[in-house]
Amino acid sequence: MILVVMVGMSLVFAYVAVYADNYKTGVGSSVLESLTLEDVWVDGSQTVHVWVYNSGTEANLGTAVNLNIATIYVDGSALTNNQAGSNYGTINFNEQSVNAGQNVQFIGESSQPIASGTHEITVVTMRGSSFKEQFDVP
Repeated sequence: MILVVMVGMSLVFAYVAVYADNYKTGVGSSVLESLTLEDVWVDGSQTVHVWVYNSGTEANLGTAVNLNIATIYVDGSALTNNQAGSNYGTINFNEQSVNAGQNVQFIGESSQPIASGTHEITVVTMRGSSFKEQFDVP
């Protein structure tokens, strides 16, 4: 009976240790991320402006959950970087942290002209959270 209890406690301890390690490296905190897509604006036919707001806080502790945007997709195609002084290519915002309570604007180029109608935008964070919204282009 003591052996069964010891094996059971060892398994529980191993699970908690792995879970805590993953949480510290950011894997477990992805469920705490909360991002609101405030506005999407298409300038011309291919330049897309995306305003996001990070409302992520850990509910029981009230601590802020900062996040980094990995990439932004419009209708399944990744936006490319169009900011002056930057190389064109897939947007990678690893260094751009969106702190809790902060609004940030991202600007990107669509690979194809965006026609009038309803489109889907997806914002993906570095921890793997995905936030989808639909927007209309008149």
